Amino acid sequence: MTTEDFPPPYTGSDVYHYTDAGGLIGMVENHTLRATDSSGMNDPREGLYGEERLDLYQPSSEDRETFEHHRWRTGMNLVNEVFVACASTERDDVSQWMRYTPWPDVGYSIGLAPGTPLGIARQYPLVEQKGPSMAALFDVARTSRWSAVIYGPQQFNEAAARLVPWGDALVDRARQQVTSDDDSCVQEAEDSVTTSLSDLTRLAKDAGFASEKEVRIVSSVVTPGKYIQSRASRYGVVRYVELVAGEQKRGFVMRDEKKNDSWKRLPITSVTIGPSPYAERGVRAVRGLLLENGYDGVSVHVSDCQMR
Repeated sequence: MTTEDFPPPYTGSDVYHYTDAGGLIGMVENHTLRATDSSGMNDPREGLYGEERLDLYQPSSEDRETFEHHRWRTGMNLVNEVFVACASTERDDVSQWMRYTPWPDVGYSIGLAPGTPLGIARQYPLVEQKGPSMAALFDVARTSRWSAVIYGPQQFNEAAARLVPWGDALVDRARQQVTSDDDSCVQEAEDSVTTSLSDLTRLAKDAGFASEKEVRIVSSVVTPGKYIQSRASRYGVVRYVELVAGEQKRGFVMRDEKKNDSWKRLPITSVTIGPSPYAERGVRAVRGLLLENGYDGVSVHVSDCQMR
């Protein structure tokens, strides 16, 4: 783990996002992956479990003061919008098909290369900093890399215990870079520790979900803006942001509205069609969708799961 990465990013092979036909088409045609706020996720306790684990966590005596400092900053954190994108390390898994696709209707497992960083899609200019400006200060976002979900109290406590030494190393290194007229790097390091502690709560789930082998991207924005969208779902109105590949500025990936160009292609590596009597006949349509949108060389599979 490098000093910059906490929680540590997932370093395994491809991750798999389970979705329906509309989700597949949107990802391929628009080159976007949706990250949803917790109110729109399947688990009604999404986010609450991690906050409860944080309340119950007892740091060591030598780490207590520093940990409580970071926890206080997390509570005072101005980040007021958090969005999560979910995937699994399993390409063809019965529980995923049943929980996260419209089974018995056709669902899809979309393979993604985890090494490509993603940021929040944005189509209008950032506020430019010209002297002191609160708007420019708060016009910022952060999107993590894919990280493994933390299951149960033991895993959460082990991860929380690693926060203080990691944070101390990050802040100490920043202090060595301070100049006589600029100590902003220390503030940035402190903010990174704060955000990382917040991310832990979004990565935490009950141990009963461990079989899902889930990985997540956590996106946070300081102030809500036009890049936040809404959609209808069975849970009501759900807010989300679109994650895209490309060069980032303050956590956003920009697109020039005047040129109306498209986002870069997502790092899609495969598509698996879920268990269904219609799966085999859908291969040609999926391959055509991929090729028409520039996804050459993406493999298409049919699920081996037997479900009825």
